[in-house]
Amino acid sequence: MNALSLVQEALPLLQALPVWLTALGAFMLGAAMGSFCALCAERSAEGLSVVAPASYCTACGRPLRPWHMVPVISRLVLGGRCAHCRAPFSADSFVLELALGIVFALLWLESAAPFCLQGTGPAADAAGLAPAQAFAAGLACFALYAALVCVLAVAAGIDRYRGLLPDRLVLPAMGLFLAGSALWHGAWGAVSYPTAAGRSATLWEGLPLLFPPAPMEGVLAGLAAAGLLLALRRIWLMRRGVPALGLGDAKLALVMGLAAGIEVFQGLFLAALLALVESRCGRSSEQSAARPSTAALPSLPAAMPFGPHLAAGCVLSVLFPASRFLLPCFQQAFLQ
Repeated sequence: MNALSLVQEALPLLQALPVWLTALGAFMLGAAMGSFCALCAERSAEGLSVVAPASYCTACGRPLRPWHMVPVISRLVLGGRCAHCRAPFSADSFVLELALGIVFALLWLESAAPFCLQGTGPAADAAGLAPAQAFAAGLACFALYAALVCVLAVAAGIDRYRGLLPDRLVLPAMGLFLAGSALWHGAWGAVSYPTAAGRSATLWEGLPLLFPPAPMEGVLAGLAAAGLLLALRRIWLMRRGVPALGLGDAKLALVMGLAAGIEVFQGLFLAALLALVESRCGRSSEQSAARPSTAALPSLPAAMPFGPHLAAGCVLSVLFPASRFLLPCFQQAFLQ
């Protein structure tokens, strides 16, 4: 039984479910991945293994039971405290669980959901694909971006704790997304999925249809974004004597270009805006080092890590691209 046969069997089952239930399933999957990504970021920053030992309370050292680690729910039931010693946990994991849960739900609604829910047959027709093939294309797109979001979350967490973006995460993400995008366009892009749907298409409930940019567009956009950050780094170094951005930020910008295409510049703008807001609100990196669960971590550098803002800007530009979301709204409001 091949993958397409499995998709054909699963499609009627998903079509029988209400939209909120499928979105809730995507949310819970994202929340679970958010909890794991928070663990990976914290342990990687401490130089520990992400596999062993099992999750435990850093205050009393006792292991956490599976029912103590249910994403979001356990946090609400236990009040964010250890079930054994009642020591408070850091809010980082809970915030990341909520964030990735929401992101996964939106990714689902913009990729696979338009092709598997009742009443969305025109979405498959617009793509020029059979329903099962269109759903397979959306499911592959969801998996590709979900994996990227997890890598971005771990890289951003390590940058938050350590002030660096590890090449062992950024470089593989670059290669894997480029390969995944090429395979996706090789399998479905030639049919008419991107062209018929269009970058301004809003096929389901006003949300833009998500698909990866063409590999060449992604490479060119990523190189332009990385070149822009390298130029800013050079200018700041010449004027102030210290680099304003790290080389890891430029590499992450290249990943952003592969994922968002031309929308990468929207992502860079949002990243700069988020960094400005954080700096104005006084949420400095030194305050982040004083969290209860990361007290053993070394102090962060005085400069604010830019990786978390780049990751957030990338996700926002993918979910709410200006060319596919804002421009059609502008055209409907002012040009019609």
